[in-house]
Amino acid sequence: MHKKPISLGIGFFILWQIKGKAGPIEEYIYEKKGVCCLLTALNKEGELFTLSGDMRNRVPQLRKHERFFCPVCKEPLILKAGHVRIPHFSHRHHSQCIETASEPESPRHLQGKLDLFEWCRSNQLAVSLEHYLSDIRQRPDLLVEKAGRQFAVEFQCTPISVQSVERRSLQYLSSGIIPIWIVGGQPFHKRRANDMFEMTEYLWSQTMRNNGQTMLAGYEPESGRGFLLTNITPYTSRKVFARLHQWPISKIKYPFPSFPARTNFPYKNWPDEKMNWIQQKVRYGNLMRDSFLRAVYMEGSNPFLLSPLIGLPVKYMESFISHPAEWQFFIWSDCLYMVI
Repeated sequence: MHKKPISLGIGFFILWQIKGKAGPIEEYIYEKKGVCCLLTALNKEGELFTLSGDMRNRVPQLRKHERFFCPVCKEPLILKAGHVRIPHFSHRHHSQCIETASEPESPRHLQGKLDLFEWCRSNQLAVSLEHYLSDIRQRPDLLVEKAGRQFAVEFQCTPISVQSVERRSLQYLSSGIIPIWIVGGQPFHKRRANDMFEMTEYLWSQTMRNNGQTMLAGYEPESGRGFLLTNITPYTSRKVFARLHQWPISKIKYPFPSFPARTNFPYKNWPDEKMNWIQQKVRYGNLMRDSFLRAVYMEGSNPFLLSPLIGLPVKYMESFISHPAEWQFFIWSDCLYMVI
């Protein structure tokens, strides 16, 4: 049985749970996120200054009367306000700051984390923008505090490796901080039908389980809309049944409404989907490399005539990379058929 890497990423909907309710970090220390464009800096009095709200008209006066410094390396920063990106700070060329070890942030990412920062403040949540965590050398897009708990919000616009998601999440968890992952844009790879979507391994790594169901959140700065993909139930590792909810971010209030688990799951479609998976497996599978087909044939069974008890949709099945028919066959073969 092949387990899917345990997802430590969780979307912004974890704020539902903000109601009052260590490990060896050295091997992960270089899995940090560098930042070239900053929205928060120190002023000459040593106080944190955030470029939130309508700042573009204030930039000339700020440049004339203020000086800003990196909260990490204390190097002077440049205040920029071009036509593409929103006003932001940046290090000078050839800066030695450890926080410049990345490609420049996109306008979407800058605007998105600023929108989410303003959204948290509008919901009376204590929030810091780009707060640097020196003990783990991480700078989450947002650091939210509620009822004595901390939440690191990462607005991820560019796909990164699953290992990076999990390593950065482990760093936060090692400091007692709950990681929150929000997808930049809509929270799916492709929409195949009204309630059928495609998911990549990268998107799976940022899902969370809440109230008995798997969810994934996204935010689209261009439209100002937040998305929540709920009731995610996989037909295969890529094709899933789910419900998509969306709202203007200005209309989203804390706490969010809850959603009933597996509403109207199309159980009647499941046998056909399972048979399609088996047909593809038989047609393109390789007996030398495919442990499932090899085990089925060596047992004298026919993949198309397996017990109907094999391959049922069950709770937590998204924790496995392989199809339910595959890992349930091995459970059946090793255990169940001997007692039936």
